[in-house]
Amino acid sequence: MQGLPDDFEDHARSVLADEDPELLARLLSLKGEVQNFTAQRIPGFAPPSPETINARNQHLIDQAALLLGPKHFERVFGFAPGEKINLVDPTVTSRT
Repeated sequence: MQGLPDDFEDHARSVLADEDPELLARLLSLKGEVQNFTAQRIPGFAPPSPETINARNQHLIDQAALLLGPKHFERVFGFAPGEKINLVDPTVTSRT
């Protein structure tokens, strides 16, 4: 089974490939590390809470901001570094 197309990677390439290929490689390496970390299964543990997911996501966004700098970050992500982004709405996931 093949996954969905990776729009982020395509967009990052279009923004950085010609201008700074080394920076693109470092960003894609960070993305790969994140994907490997999130794909790990920890037997016997409940899924992470929305707060945990959001905190981890924010940390990774902050790492990308440090790597890219403000100009490149905003071009790649479409918002300014330092903005708080919630990936998961805790009010939706807490309903049972």
